[in-house]
Amino acid sequence: MELGIDMFGDLHFNKNGEIQSAGERLHELIEEIKLMDEVSLDFFGIGEHHRPDYVVSTPEIILAAAATVTKNIKLGSAVSVLSSSDPVKLYQSFATVDLLSNGRAEIWAGRGSFVESFPLFGFDLNNYDKFNETLQHFEKFSRSDNANMNPNAQIQTFVYLHIAKINKHFLEGTFTKGLELVPEIEEKLHEYHLQLDRHRILVFYYKIACLYFGSGDNERAIDYLNRIVDLYTETVRGLLSAVT
Repeated sequence: MELGIDMFGDLHFNKNGEIQSAGERLHELIEEIKLMDEVSLDFFGIGEHHRPDYVVSTPEIILAAAATVTKNIKLGSAVSVLSSSDPVKLYQSFATVDLLSNGRAEIWAGRGSFVESFPLFGFDLNNYDKFNETLQHFEKFSRSDNANMNPNAQIQTFVYLHIAKINKHFLEGTFTKGLELVPEIEEKLHEYHLQLDRHRILVFYYKIACLYFGSGDNERAIDYLNRIVDLYTETVRGLLSAVT
């Protein structure tokens, strides 16, 4: 089991109701991430937002700064809005953070909880073609030498590409079509099981369960949910045995 904290980077108010400056909040965030590392939390994630009440519009810059003052904590976006981003530029940014942090960077890619990035960058909210186009670029990039330069790059590419592929079927409601991804995902989960964090495996199991549920196969959905319970129980027992 791993413990972590996700943040939105929201601005705070003082006792007089005055909002703090963006610079002050950014420096606070770095100090907070340092403390998380010092108390041995496993993961920190920061969201991408483009609105006045949130201070972080480019998570990778915050994570790069945090990489230089931490030693062990994993650093990730929560999430990077893939639909309004250039996928290659996003990959390059996180590859840089990964180098700075000695392999601790993680990309969480998705549509996001808010929609302000779409009109800001000139995208139509009703147009899913951009997400598909970006995903196609990401898939093409996943076959490049840069994305396969080492095992860590291969594993990270697999995780975020296939999470995005499943999310595409959620967006479109094509659950049965999405089940075609399951055999390949299962094969890779088996291949990378020694390197993958267990929470990543749990995320895949949950998303696969949702695909089965959306397809009307409740029995298979429950099967994958049970896998989550079994893996969580196994992890807890392993932790307990290590301290007894």
